[in-house]
Amino acid sequence: MAIEILRSAEGLEYEYCEYLWGDVISGNKDVLQRMGIGIGIGFPGEPGCNKRQVSTIDPRGFPCTIKLCREWQRFQYEAFIDHPGRHYQYPAEEWHEASPGVRRQANGAVDYFKGSAEALTAAGIVPAGMFPGMPGMRSVRVTILADGTLPAGHRNASHNELGRACEGAKFIDRKGRNSYEVGVWVSDELADRRDAASRLHRQAWEARMAAMPRAQRIDLNIRSEINEQPSRKRAKLCLVWSRPKFVPEFNVLPPGPFAR
Repeated sequence: MAIEILRSAEGLEYEYCEYLWGDVISGNKDVLQRMGIGIGIGFPGEPGCNKRQVSTIDPRGFPCTIKLCREWQRFQYEAFIDHPGRHYQYPAEEWHEASPGVRRQANGAVDYFKGSAEALTAAGIVPAGMFPGMPGMRSVRVTILADGTLPAGHRNASHNELGRACEGAKFIDRKGRNSYEVGVWVSDELADRRDAASRLHRQAWEARMAAMPRAQRIDLNIRSEINEQPSRKRAKLCLVWSRPKFVPEFNVLPPGPFAR
């Protein structure tokens, strides 16, 4: 990652951050438009525009999102630019079919399953009648402990922490009409192996991105102006020659044997 805070000849400051996945440029509207970002469109917070962010493309044709910064931040806007082919694909983002009507995702310490109540029950993941919204169950999320029982207490009480560290504990979230997502906690050993594999996957991606050529920056015109500023200042300097004043004492040879 390379971060630079630069100032143009007109005194416009901006920050240019180069990440493995793309660029983040922070500055005001004038400096972003000088780079070719957001020309001819309104910026976030302006009349008729979204209050927080606006989507556009940069001069290279890359997707760009302009976001309004917080009041305490140094710059007014941030432009997030994704470089094609550099997006990191998390291994856990890939869903695979586990059984008819059920998709599975392995994500760290939890295995996720998606499907209808009938498909999840047929796959042996959730017992029948224990889904959110069913009689006697909570309306949005149901927690099933590792021994297959429900947590004690009122059915609408918070059970987020119960069974979290226990292998085999489950939580079922209602995602839509007859659509559910189930999380099943795995063993600590399996979670550690997945974390190690995820780190290796990330390191391999970082190595590929570091070796891949990057697209040219879009602030080269401003950078050239910044680089020319010292030469322009030197060009304005004038050497003034002053004729030395004649002083008789300086023309008298010093006494002694070393006098010439």
